[in-house]
Amino acid sequence: MNVRSTVRLLTLLGLAAAPAREHAGAQGAAGIAGLGLSGLEGQLVEKRRELDAQRARHEALAAELAALPRVRATLEASLRRDVRMLYRLQRSGLLPLAGGLSSLMSHASRVAHLTRMAQRTQSELDVAQHSSLKLVQDAGESEAQVAALERELAALEEERARLEAEQSLADAPSGPALATAAAGSRVTYGLTVVGGGEHPESFTRQRGDLALPVAGAARFEPSANGKGLTLSASPGVSVRAAADGRVAAVEPDGAGGMRVVVAHDRPYRTIYAGLQSVDVQPGDAVSKSARLGAAGASPLTFDVQSEQRSLDARIWLGL
Repeated sequence: MNVRSTVRLLTLLGLAAAPAREHAGAQGAAGIAGLGLSGLEGQLVEKRRELDAQRARHEALAAELAALPRVRATLEASLRRDVRMLYRLQRSGLLPLAGGLSSLMSHASRVAHLTRMAQRTQSELDVAQHSSLKLVQDAGESEAQVAALERELAALEEERARLEAEQSLADAPSGPALATAAAGSRVTYGLTVVGGGEHPESFTRQRGDLALPVAGAARFEPSANGKGLTLSASPGVSVRAAADGRVAAVEPDGAGGMRVVVAHDRPYRTIYAGLQSVDVQPGDAVSKSARLGAAGASPLTFDVQSEQRSLDARIWLGL
């Protein structure tokens, strides 16, 4: 199976699995609505463990699938060699008779041996073909499961942030106590965040006024998706949060750097990729312009998303 066929099969499997993933997502959203904070924490731990295991399985399947063309090429080369030798032996016809019965028997034995080798190699090729189809199917199903688990995990984290915000409002002091607390800190996502103003400002009201992720960046270029930005930054420069929020994820970005996802007012989030080092961890509350980590040699990209749909980052930054 060539690469084009593999990609086509993966695409078809992904499309076929889409309705099931959407149905599972709807069931998951309904299921977490009645969980309290303690129940959500347990679900988050379990879901992260399940996601890590599924990602590891998907990577193993992808590695096996990538190795199959090399195995197939080796078997095909062996089969061609055996068939060529058989062809040369069979063309010799009755020539071995000139050497007597012993020569004729040796010739027949060689023909039989090469025939068995060619048949065995062909059988191994058939097995490899079947294995490649099975691996493609398994890889497609695994990719769909990873995507579904990522959505479930994001929904759990958003629900936890909502419940913590409600808890924060319920527990917030009133009257003089509130005035005293506002003088030096504020309550965001259930945690007290020092600095950054007296009251948290809604994310939508900051459209056009988000903080620059990299101070004094000399160049802002469109990223691959056309909505985000690639920022010019020297290695070691601080990367800062564009707005108040909570760290939803810290993970490798696939290009040798790290990615930080900050959740803001639902359903908004900002994504910072290409960091060399990270100073925060999932669950941390961060204020506007708080340091998330440092830029590295990898390109630094910034995205603004709503419901996982990319928005024009330039507009939100006021560029």
